[in-house]
Amino acid sequence: MTSVRPSRLLFAALLGASLVLGGCKGGAKAEAGAYAGYQPAGFDKLASFVMEAAPIDPAADKAVKPSIDQSKIPAEVKALSGKDVRVTGFMIPVKLVNGLVTEFLLVKDQLSCCYGGSPNPNHWVMVKLPKGVKNISDMPVHVFGRLTVGPVFDTSNYLIAIYSLDAQMAEGAPEVPVNNGQ
Repeated sequence: MTSVRPSRLLFAALLGASLVLGGCKGGAKAEAGAYAGYQPAGFDKLASFVMEAAPIDPAADKAVKPSIDQSKIPAEVKALSGKDVRVTGFMIPVKLVNGLVTEFLLVKDQLSCCYGGSPNPNHWVMVKLPKGVKNISDMPVHVFGRLTVGPVFDTSNYLIAIYSLDAQMAEGAPEVPVNNGQ
């Protein structure tokens, strides 16, 4: 019976592990390749400036949109408009169709909702995802799509967002730390 030296066993184990991991990495690269054209647009950039919503004036003419000082939006943020981006945050469902979320607010943290203070308009993104996705509001979510930077008004001309995203995909991102690292 021939004995095998421990160094050869270690080498064989490392070689086998590298082949297995290499195969997994190749699969991850293929998936990442599908979304490789999406640049990160984190809340560290989107929420990096002060933009407050004007107070609601009940006497204001609802047919007239309020003026929004877009000069406060940094050039690097404006440059993201029309680009394919990936934004990571937390989902607040707005519209459900057949049990799937088709419209939601993507907020920078879980305190931007029911239990924290009111967020500023640059602390969330209005997302429309026609295909829909299951409600994954209990963990961070990566959202991939085309970003528009500019005021979004509702039918009463109330400012509801300054970012909107026509999304192609949203997926849970449990690996992302709660501090919204990109």
